[in-house]
Amino acid sequence: MCKKITQKGEKIRNSILNLFKKEKDLSFKVIFSKIGKTLGISENGLRKHIDKLVEQKLLNVRKEGKNNIYTPCPSVKKKFTFDSNNSLITDEKVWIDYILPNLSNIGHSAKEILNYAFTEMFDNVISHANASKIDVNLYVDPIQTYITVSDNGIGIFKKIKDDLNLQDEHQSLLELSKGKFTSNPKEHSGEGIFFTSKACDLFAIFSGNLFYSLSQQSDIGAFVEMENSNSSGTTVFMAVNNNTSRSLKKVFDTFTSSTEDKSFSKTIVPVKLLRYKDEGIISRSQARRLLARFDKFKYVILDFSGIDSIGQAFADEIFRVYVNAHPEITLTYRNANQSIKNMISHVN
Repeated sequence: MCKKITQKGEKIRNSILNLFKKEKDLSFKVIFSKIGKTLGISENGLRKHIDKLVEQKLLNVRKEGKNNIYTPCPSVKKKFTFDSNNSLITDEKVWIDYILPNLSNIGHSAKEILNYAFTEMFDNVISHANASKIDVNLYVDPIQTYITVSDNGIGIFKKIKDDLNLQDEHQSLLELSKGKFTSNPKEHSGEGIFFTSKACDLFAIFSGNLFYSLSQQSDIGAFVEMENSNSSGTTVFMAVNNNTSRSLKKVFDTFTSSTEDKSFSKTIVPVKLLRYKDEGIISRSQARRLLARFDKFKYVILDFSGIDSIGQAFADEIFRVYVNAHPEITLTYRNANQSIKNMISHVN
């Protein structure tokens, strides 16, 4: 199971497994009739992918006459609780003793990503959350593996707010999205949450009254403020496709600024996280809040998705004042409408 799957192979296997969401038993003939033409794959080609899913124990097969009948294998569902003050409980020990034994049927890349993601999130709780208890939920179905790590600590957004002396917890989302934030720089790089969120197919954090999520379909994320919620601690949710073609190395390489410099030197910042409720993006103070800690990077991309317009003072502070003061940083933008582009051109 060390052979890495291609993007095309990932798509084919996902298409096969998705058929079983509605039907329990399917013959090869039915599977081919439903997806063969759409995927442009031959019978022999499809059969190889189905055989691989059987080998992985994601599908079972039985004979009915001359036909092979396929059914999804039972899902794995586990829950573990740990005392975070027990010095014998470490991220690596929990991964090796509790999580890994349940992942024998998933692909190499999926296992690699989950190893990194789980150990980073579990260690974050031990190191930063001031929690006494950690709950881990593991669910493995034929398509994806889901892991949640929950604690009863201070709450991640409150922790960031207090450490950076921010006005409210909402501002913590913006700092979290930039990456390289840690309250303990001697022992941590501040890269764990950032790269975990980029590596997983779906990643979400729920703490206090804020819910923040990212997926492979949207690398800038989305957030929801829950009006009637004030949950204690933090819950981190991670989902990875069992046959993902994405490698951890590829995720890391995306955020390096050059082939020579392999450090985490590039980030993408969603400008919409700067906005609180319906306020406009207009002032220099907002710009300075956005620009905070940009000096930790060599290459910064501002993503203007969801923003209709920006004010002259905001644009001037970023694209003239800051750019002139920091020639060592390459600052660019994407997903800007014509109005925003015109304002940026105006201040330049």
